[in-house]
Amino acid sequence: MTQAHQIGPGQVGNLITQVVPCGGRESHNSDTPLVVGAFSFNPNNYSLAKASVAFKFVVIAANGITPLTTHVKLRNITDGEDVTTSVLDVIDSTAQAKYEATLTVGSGAGEIKNTGEKIYECRIYLDAPPGNPATDTIELYKAELQAIFTVL
Repeated sequence: MTQAHQIGPGQVGNLITQVVPCGGRESHNSDTPLVVGAFSFNPNNYSLAKASVAFKFVVIAANGITPLTTHVKLRNITDGEDVTTSVLDVIDSTAQAKYEATLTVGSGAGEIKNTGEKIYECRIYLDAPPGNPATDTIELYKAELQAIFTVL
């Protein structure tokens, strides 16, 4: 085999990450979801020769006070459904932390759809109505969808 036939995106096992921004710095004090960003996405557009791909939803978030439970999720606006594997819970933490979920891709309910381009929203909200709106908050610092390629 010539060297030209061996060219690929990197060495076996290397990771290559492509980021789709979903949301930036926001604070929210309600159990009614707040849209913090939107994007169009088709997982079929993410392929790389000699590599497999997985999708993750990654956020940096905290709560304004403890005890408190808050959430970050993706909603498929095109089909009118939540991406069930994307719901991240921030529980009793006032320190910024990274939360992530591996997303399921397919044509079923609650999945990142592989049936063409869809519009998704990133939403943040409290688990229950706030007792004190000044401190019962979710603090979102960053949200992104990551396409992670693993070189084969």
